[in-house]
Amino acid sequence: MRGKPLEILSATCVDNVENYIFVEAFRKNSVIEALSGLNFWGGSINKIEILSLNEMTKVYETLKSNQIEIPEVQKWVRIKGGLYDKDLAVVEKIISDDKICCKVIPRIDPNPQKQDNFKKFRNMSRNP
Repeated sequence: MRGKPLEILSATCVDNVENYIFVEAFRKNSVIEALSGLNFWGGSINKIEILSLNEMTKVYETLKSNQIEIPEVQKWVRIKGGLYDKDLAVVEKIISDDKICCKVIPRIDPNPQKQDNFKKFRNMSRNP
């Protein structure tokens, strides 16, 4: 099997569906051939199911916007809004349902003077 290309388009796993791997291929035999080379997969061929396109799109649906997911301690989160918008953080402790304490990894430069210097150099043009 080494050196032979597999006829698989993609392989993914989804957080809201545990203990499943989704493999996209044109034929079921391609998936069986790929899984036979994996040591951690000890399942039988009978465990492989073919999903319809409608079922597959439902797998990737996320939580509804009105459902609030409370993160656990030591899990990674992404900040929404404010100075640290879209920055990563680690949950340190949960204060209440709407407040948590996080250790933020900022993407902003703590020394704004360097950013001003960069803008000056970026706007400069070379003489021909």
